[in-house]
Amino acid sequence: KKNILVFGNNELMFQTMYRLFFKGFKIQHSNHILKDVHKDGILKENLETIFDNKIEEEIKSFIKRWVSIKHVEICYQLVKKEILKNIILQNNYENLFENYFKKNCNKKTFVACNFPRSPEHLAIKRILNKYKSKLISFQHGVTREISEISDFYSILDETLIADIVFSYNNH
Repeated sequence: KKNILVFGNNELMFQTMYRLFFKGFKIQHSNHILKDVHKDGILKENLETIFDNKIEEEIKSFIKRWVSIKHVEICYQLVKKEILKNIILQNNYENLFENYFKKNCNKKTFVACNFPRSPEHLAIKRILNKYKSKLISFQHGVTREISEISDFYSILDETLIADIVFSYNNH
């Protein structure tokens, strides 16, 4: 039986999953498997050490080009915190998805999501690649680049990781 793991929702995804369900697909939403994803563990300590010993000077030299000297340390700490948070999240999601796939999925499993852009999506894509499965994106609108809402994610608009993309709008 074909399995579909769903992240998020929108009208196109909802209608597609509805039809696939009645064609015999097993559809599961990701909410029930994401409960324990925010455990940091030893990874955070190791990453902070690597970050401070190997990357700090490079990042600070870049930051110095953009802010006054008195703000460099504050900016560095903010950048470090955000990067570490995303690395840890992606690692935790990868472990979670790996365990989930081993128990619940087969070669016919694929994942449906909105625009894939987060540590969660990057993690699931790595696991899907390992199992030779597909990531299918259902996006509202012509492109994310013209959406004012997506400013936070604009850096990722050029790095779509989905294997198949469905896009729609009302026009």
